[in-house]
Amino acid sequence: MQLAEPVPMKNAEDQGTAKDGSGLLFCSLQDAVAQFCAVTAGKILFVSDEGACDALAFAARLPRAISVVLTGADALPLFAVPDTVGAVFAAGREEALNAARFYAAVRRAPCALAPADAAMFGVFEDMGWVFSDGERVFAPLARTKVFCDVALLTPSLAEARARLALARLARFEARALTAFGTPKREVCAAAGNSAEEIAAANAALRKSELAGAWRGEGEALARLYPQPSAIRAFCELAALYGAFFGRGKPKKYFVPDYAARARRAGVSYADVRIPTAEEYARRALVLERRRSEFRAEVDGICRDVPAEMRSVCAFSQKNLQYSGISDALRTLPERCPEGLSALIRDFGLLDGI
Repeated sequence: MQLAEPVPMKNAEDQGTAKDGSGLLFCSLQDAVAQFCAVTAGKILFVSDEGACDALAFAARLPRAISVVLTGADALPLFAVPDTVGAVFAAGREEALNAARFYAAVRRAPCALAPADAAMFGVFEDMGWVFSDGERVFAPLARTKVFCDVALLTPSLAEARARLALARLARFEARALTAFGTPKREVCAAAGNSAEEIAAANAALRKSELAGAWRGEGEALARLYPQPSAIRAFCELAALYGAFFGRGKPKKYFVPDYAARARRAGVSYADVRIPTAEEYARRALVLERRRSEFRAEVDGICRDVPAEMRSVCAFSQKNLQYSGISDALRTLPERCPEGLSALIRDFGLLDGI
């Protein structure tokens, strides 16, 4: 199969969509493969998952191609290919990308990625969790070039856009936790509404988190739902934070049943963090002194919830509505013990909801 001449690729940084040097290269998948083929030698291993295999199917017909579709998370099938592989090109979501990058690191082969998730998980980490022969290992991952095909990213744009809203809440949470005596580094500011802006903003967030910024308990909450949802996590946490700073009053003579809560959440009671009386008193004083400051900020976030939902709906083409308190939120303090909801629990304000 003869590929057309690659068109000039658009770099997110040059476009002004990422000021921190995201390095994302926006082009079609065909042009990305052509560019990668032009700068590598030997056989090229094309790796995809079940979601991206159709988009990358054309590459299997190239003279230098060896194609593998991963139907699970295990990287072992990649090591069954011939030793003549000189480079790796992977398209798909986090598990497939990690498997390909793990293989490339072991083989010391050049690697390029075409993520199918605009949230950019599995793209920038130097180390990551990989399954190898059924065993989960934390292993080095190869550095890569990152190509972004908007068509491949489109199904993930709604969730990736929602993660930008969730990051805004994480920034607020980091400031609040720092004030209450648990210092947290804030993630970078990130915004965007076009496909390229959303991908570049998420790339900046992932790099910020890898540098030590607080990811926010919203990320944990989003994964706890039966159907993972960043926008639902954003809506629930915005409402919780708004209620807490708006009218939450610590219950001085109430102690949550930490053991019962741990059982309900399915975690070990030994892992539950219980504040001392001195810590409790200091936090109550901080709340009294800084309530108005944090209330003003979280009120602004709550006012923007409808607009954030409309932005996400524009990509999902669904009418999203959430009401009530989920079981996931009720058990979040035990699942994410460093988050702001754990502090709200310690004040006795999560029991009974």
